[in-house]
Amino acid sequence: MMQPPDLVQRVLAAAIAARVTPGGVVAVGTSAAAAYSLALGHVTYANGAAPVKADTIYDLASLTKPIASVPASPRA
Repeated sequence: MMQPPDLVQRVLAAAIAARVTPGGVVAVGTSAAAAYSLALGHVTYANGAAPVKADTIYDLASLTKPIASVPASPRA
């Protein structure tokens, strides 16, 4: 059975390969400590783009509607 960190890495790598995103950061933990973090890919699709780092900052403004809508939608 695949361990969660391996699965997270494979899913993020597949998304990058499929050009869903140029890169990403996944962090799991509590307010006290990070249990797991992964940074893969680049900040843009441009040639020579900087690699994503664990402290890369993303603009999440465009995610307001999807993040607010999903919890508010009725369950099937």
